[in-house]
Amino acid sequence: MCEITKKYKLCTCENLDNVENLSEWTLTRFKGIKESNIRGKIAKYTENFENGISSEELILQMNAENCFDFNYTANENDCLRVSTNENDNYKYFKIIYKNGQWQSGGNPAFVSILENIAEGKLEIIQKNYR
Repeated sequence: MCEITKKYKLCTCENLDNVENLSEWTLTRFKGIKESNIRGKIAKYTENFENGISSEELILQMNAENCFDFNYTANENDCLRVSTNENDNYKYFKIIYKNGQWQSGGNPAFVSILENIAEGKLEIIQKNYR
């Protein structure tokens, strides 16, 4: 049986501003597609920040329970972007709500119409399960 050693909390709290090395998150709601002539490169995507945060572990927890510190019900194509900029090394991943569960991925870049739902810091709470 897998042993969970940490738990994530997606916090909108302002009292975390002075805590170092927390990752930031933005939750958006998909509203539609627009035409766009924008071309460009997207920052490199990663699934593990190597600081205790990984998309796989966050997805598992989000599919098991609400990790947000506010009342939230996911809609199809809601997207959570988590990023960090430790040591001037920017990393991010996205997870999307599809078919009733969170999974790796996001809405199409440059053409998606998105509404910002909330943003904040991702806090890691260490657990000792035995």
